[in-house]
Amino acid sequence: MSALTHSFVFWGCVALTVFWALGAYNRLVSLRADIVRALQSLAAQWQSNAQAIRSELSSLSHAPETDSVWASLGDEAESWRPLALATKQFQACIAGVLAKPHLMPPVDDLASVRAAHALMHSAWQRLNTVHDDLAGPAVPQRLSVLWQQQNLLAQDKQNSYNNCVERYNQAVRQFPAILVAWIFGFSIAQPL
Repeated sequence: MSALTHSFVFWGCVALTVFWALGAYNRLVSLRADIVRALQSLAAQWQSNAQAIRSELSSLSHAPETDSVWASLGDEAESWRPLALATKQFQACIAGVLAKPHLMPPVDDLASVRAAHALMHSAWQRLNTVHDDLAGPAVPQRLSVLWQQQNLLAQDKQNSYNNCVERYNQAVRQFPAILVAWIFGFSIAQPL
């Protein structure tokens, strides 16, 4: 009887361990999927922001968006060009992240997105501050309002992404789940 009891206890422990591991694995997969969805939503918002800014810049000259557009802006062409180029670069970085929708983005991809976003923000700030004069700001009011609205939307989505990353990272660092994370290669996610 003792051998049968030991056998039941052994197989009970094995079953409990397997079910626990499956639960931990499913939780980590679910949290990772939440991060990917939040990043896709954020990337889509940033892409929408960049497209809206590019469209507005294009409409300022009432011509298709080409290099001749910037030539038609006259003396202001060199002022607007950094923002237009930074916006295009930012869109390219976002497209790279969205090209791999089923994976969490590598640190390098997020670093390039952050750098491109900072460059676009810097170009906007430079444009806003350098050309204010007695005649008023160089940036049209509708572009300024559009920029602020789009950035508020993106900030909300970025906060959502960072919250998902925090929940995932907490789950990966918990003691029993850390073993499953190590076995299946769940690594720490990077916030923005």
